[in-house]
Amino acid sequence: MLRKIAALVQRHPVTWRGAWSLVHQLPFLLPHDASYRGIRHLGLPADGLLLDVGANDGISALSFRRLLPDNPVLSVEISPRHEPRLLAMKQRMPKFDYVLVGAGEKRDTLRLFTPVYRGILLHTFAGGDRDNVRHALIVAFGQTIADRCVMFEDNAVLQPLDELNISPAFVKIDVEGMGNAVLRGLRQTLERSRPALMIEVEPDEIEEMLGFLAALSYKPMVYDVTSDELQRFRNVREFFGASNKNLYFVQG
Repeated sequence: MLRKIAALVQRHPVTWRGAWSLVHQLPFLLPHDASYRGIRHLGLPADGLLLDVGANDGISALSFRRLLPDNPVLSVEISPRHEPRLLAMKQRMPKFDYVLVGAGEKRDTLRLFTPVYRGILLHTFAGGDRDNVRHALIVAFGQTIADRCVMFEDNAVLQPLDELNISPAFVKIDVEGMGNAVLRGLRQTLERSRPALMIEVEPDEIEEMLGFLAALSYKPMVYDVTSDELQRFRNVREFFGASNKNLYFVQG
């Protein structure tokens, strides 16, 4: 039922924005994504750093704080348009900080496109390829609404997250199909700290990701909402057939 309601809400930018704002204002609605609850089964230390890659406007950090209230959170976000909200969160939320940079395999620059519908910033659709952003809008809202959107453009800086020189206990990655580039730029950190991972994965990147992380002794897991447990990942077809998007990885 909740999935059906969410699907209806996400069919138009106005209802989408209303629901997004509501989740920010009412903590009991967190986490915003049920699969985030899997983090509670990882046995993370209370002082373990949670690295939030692809922070958006801070919604994932708020979800993690709801689930693990004592853990410090460091958010990484590419879009400068989210800085006002992230700064406000930093000022009111203990043990939270952010870095305004894009995560990648190497230092580079990127032109970031963020769609806007009648003043509504559709930030979750932002990306570095205008055509891909437009296609995502059509899939989500239809041709008519996509045609009415304009694109804000920003220059963004990319860097390998190994350069942060941190030792996270957990890493969440949600970067619209760029997960493998983020992982390659984070390899030294993964080898040193062995953090658990949660990655929003796209069909065209999963095979490379599974191979890369298997070489680092990671095994994939899937969070089952009904049983509230992490289960063994069986195969790609089953994973996407069940409408999953977040894949956990643990050392094993």
